[in-house]
Amino acid sequence: MKRAIQFLTVSLLLFTGGLLIAGCAAAQYKAPPNTLKVSGLNTHFSFEWAQSRFGDRLEPHSALLVPVVIEGSPKTLYMQFDLGTPSTVLKANKLKSLQERLGRWPTVTEGDAAFASKVEFRVGNLTLSSDRIKVRKVGETSAIDWDNPESIDVIGTIGSDLLDGRVLVIDYTNKDLFLGDHVPEGVVLSSAMSPFTFKERRVILQDVAIDGKKTQLMLDTGSSAFALLTDKTTWQRMTSNGAGATTFPVNSWGKTLTAHMAPTKSRIRFGATEIPLGSATYIEGTSFMQNMLMRATGMGGMTGNKLFVDRALVLDARTLTYAVTSGKTEPVR
Repeated sequence: MKRAIQFLTVSLLLFTGGLLIAGCAAAQYKAPPNTLKVSGLNTHFSFEWAQSRFGDRLEPHSALLVPVVIEGSPKTLYMQFDLGTPSTVLKANKLKSLQERLGRWPTVTEGDAAFASKVEFRVGNLTLSSDRIKVRKVGETSAIDWDNPESIDVIGTIGSDLLDGRVLVIDYTNKDLFLGDHVPEGVVLSSAMSPFTFKERRVILQDVAIDGKKTQLMLDTGSSAFALLTDKTTWQRMTSNGAGATTFPVNSWGKTLTAHMAPTKSRIRFGATEIPLGSATYIEGTSFMQNMLMRATGMGGMTGNKLFVDRALVLDARTLTYAVTSGKTEPVR
C-alpha cells in the first residue's frame, strides 16, 4: 500500500487510566470474559502503519492497522491492532454502515451498553468470530465510505483477547504478524525468554532495566508514537529537565491532553537486548494518584511500538514469556 494512512487519534487510555490497573489497585478493573473465537492458527498476516499528526509534528509509526475481510463487503476494511485494549471493540457508526449495507452483525443492548452479535471476519487466513463484541461511540468518526475504494475505513480495534493463550510475533521490519500455538521457525532468539504478566489481559513486561535500574513496562501497541511514557519526575531526570522538549496535543478517546517529548541518552534493556530510548514523554492530565501508583508498584511507565520498529517482538501468552529480537532482512516464516 503506497498511500499514507492517516490515523488522528492515539490510544492513551492505559496511561490516563490503566496505571491503576497495573498496580495495587488492579481490583478496580476486571476484564470482561474473552468471547473472541479464533480459527486458522499458525499463520501470518500483514499490517500497515498509520500516520498521526500531533500539532505540527507528523508521526509515521502511529498505529498498526490490519486489513479485514467481511463476507459481502465490496471493499477491504481495517481494524487497529492494540494490545492496550483488553477486548476487541467496534465503532458504532462503522457498525451501522455494515448493518445497512450488508444486513449483518445485529446490535443487542444490555442497559447502557451495546454489543454486536453474530460477528465474523477474516484477517489473512485467520477467522475471528464472536456473539458479543462491545460497540463504542467514544472517538466516533464517520460512516464507511463505500463509494471510495481508496479510503481507509477503520471499523474498530482488535485487542489483546487475540493474544490470550497464544503466541504472537510482531515482525516490525517486514510488517508481518504471526499468530499460533508455537514460536514459528525462522525466529532466532538471542537469549532466553523473559517473563511478562497478563493479568486482566494487560501485557506488563518484566526483566526490564532503564539505565541499569530494574523496572516493569506496560506494553500498549495503540500508543506506538512514544518510546516511553512515564511520570514527570522520571522524565525530568532522564531528559536533563526537559532540555530540547517539544510540546503537542494528543487525543485520548475524545479528551485532548498535552504531551511533552524530549531527547534522552538513556538506554533500555529487555532481557539481554539493549536499545537506545531516543526520547521520553510525559503527559499532562494524569492524576497524582496514578503517578504514585506507578512508582509504588515498580512501573517505569508504558511503551508502544516505537522502540521495536527495526526489530521483532515475540509474545508467548501460553508460558507468559517474551523476547525482543534483532532486526530481520527476511520475513519470519
